[in-house]
Amino acid sequence: MFKSYLKLPFLFLLFFTIASPANQAYGEIELGLFPDTFDKFSVDGQFHVFFRHDSNPSFGGTVDARGRTETTFGETVAKLGFTFEKKMQWADLEGRISGVLMSTINADVYGAADDESQGDLNEGYLIFKKINQSPFDIKVGRQNIFIEKSFISGDASPEDAAIWISAHKSFSFAVRVDGDFGKLKTLAFWADTELYSQQGDQRELGKRGKEGVSFAGINMHYDLSETAYLYGGYYRKIDESNLTFTSFSSGGKDLFSENNTNALDIGFDATVNSFHFAGEFVYQLGDAGRLGGQELNRNAYAGFAQARYNFNHPKDPYLKLMHVFFSGDSDLEDDEAGDYDPMFITSRAWNEWLIGQLVGEVQLSNTNKYAFIVETGFSPMPKMQMAFMFLKHYLDEQYLGVSRGRRALNNDDYANEWNLLVDYEVNSHVYAHIGAGYILPGSAAEEFFGNDDDTIFTQMWLKFHF
Repeated sequence: MFKSYLKLPFLFLLFFTIASPANQAYGEIELGLFPDTFDKFSVDGQFHVFFRHDSNPSFGGTVDARGRTETTFGETVAKLGFTFEKKMQWADLEGRISGVLMSTINADVYGAADDESQGDLNEGYLIFKKINQSPFDIKVGRQNIFIEKSFISGDASPEDAAIWISAHKSFSFAVRVDGDFGKLKTLAFWADTELYSQQGDQRELGKRGKEGVSFAGINMHYDLSETAYLYGGYYRKIDESNLTFTSFSSGGKDLFSENNTNALDIGFDATVNSFHFAGEFVYQLGDAGRLGGQELNRNAYAGFAQARYNFNHPKDPYLKLMHVFFSGDSDLEDDEAGDYDPMFITSRAWNEWLIGQLVGEVQLSNTNKYAFIVETGFSPMPKMQMAFMFLKHYLDEQYLGVSRGRRALNNDDYANEWNLLVDYEVNSHVYAHIGAGYILPGSAAEEFFGNDDDTIFTQMWLKFHF
């Protein structure tokens, strides 16, 4: 039955793979509608098909109440959007509206969806550019807010369906103001998150998270040169949900969820000849709710550092090293919450910032962990990229959490993970990906799961766009 579900989407994509001319450029299609109203009116769309199989995703333990030790599932996503542009005397106006349909076929590895479908408004905003010839743009409405490398902001809408593809990241309503002062770029925003879940809280509050959380911040970006820049900002998550629940970080005690976490952020990016360097550090402070009647103060941190070397060769080989860390809470009895709140972090590339195609996506959230990544790759043929990655996963503090409270462990060595990932732009309309991985549990994972079976995953992703 599973194969029959995926048959038609694959045939659809195969048709476009063969029929679409390779020299046709990707982008929206200008419709020529409403010429008396808009200067430009265009349509764009995407269609995704994803398939994944996981053998022993809990290292031999059961995945759900049905006793599964393996998972095989698929996802489909369809997106359709319309964009219009209009020059006015006082500003250049751009507007967009788009919708998304998402489905999960069979039960996914996350335990969140089982033959579920979901449709939603993806975007609906207006942008006023060059207001009165000023350096400011204002964007208002339902929108994505990707800031710098998305280490803090990028993903605002937890889905019920198609969680792996995660095609729906918009904030329900937001206002952002961008300023362009040459080398200096500024950003200020406020956003209603509509639905939000701190990592781990979602299991307690239901798959759709909790309401009553907003998000605001400012960011400054300064170009040191054409190949180097600095950035930094201040962000605040404002949680007025007033819910009481038991979190994985609460040790089984009641945690009053109202908390206002502040984040101070600084980062850099630089290219020097064949080297590329990047790094970011985040310090969190503020109120973290109440634990068993005791007020908690946030004192947490996270960050990353990476270096990449691009070899001078026709096949574009490279070597990349990266370290990513998220603090954990060392003491549940004091008034400090040392566990990092991942806020609205989102993935940008393979293993950024879901660290590990199995460990990061399925097992460990972006708190109480750190990892070392070694990556190398090359282009075996034009428009194809092959990458091999080794990831060493650790716990920052020796515990792991479940809904009934965190569990103390005797080791911080969590897992070793190897990934092989291949990306191929078939033509200007079709992108294809295949991936596989092998994961060996460490002492901490073996102790937590009570099993030491190796894990293997395979995945395939096809995307058609116009």
